[in-house]
Amino acid sequence: MGALAGRSPEHGFTQFDALIRKGHRAHEFLFPFGFMQIKKVGGSGESKGDEIEAHARKYSDVLRQQLVLYEPHVVIACGLGDRSPARLLRKHVLTRAADERSTVNEYTCWHYAEAARPRALLQFKHPSSRRSRSELYCALAAAVADVVTEVGL
Repeated sequence: MGALAGRSPEHGFTQFDALIRKGHRAHEFLFPFGFMQIKKVGGSGESKGDEIEAHARKYSDVLRQQLVLYEPHVVIACGLGDRSPARLLRKHVLTRAADERSTVNEYTCWHYAEAARPRALLQFKHPSSRRSRSELYCALAAAVADVVTEVGL
């Protein structure tokens, strides 16, 4: 996410896309970022909201412990809707007081207290949404830059 380092999202995407095309896996070059999933069952390519919510409820303590271990400043949860990862994290894991801010069709963000980790939870479209990869990357970079500025990171 070179946009966080002052580079344009377009420049960052060009680098990102080049690495993907060379066969590099995302975790090989996104080292500053941690990845976690509420529930992952390989191979189906289909999410079932009731199963994901049951998992979030059942394992909320484990998910909370994982966030404590990572101490992230910003959590980006991909997917929209009532049972999106962000909404499930708000409901079952990150339940403390937060200010909610929404933008038109791009993202929703919850801001937490200055000393809290995470400082912000960002709900964004899933990477499989119907946009070009470049557009989605640039929109996410812009959203993260907005959130980082808003919470003073």
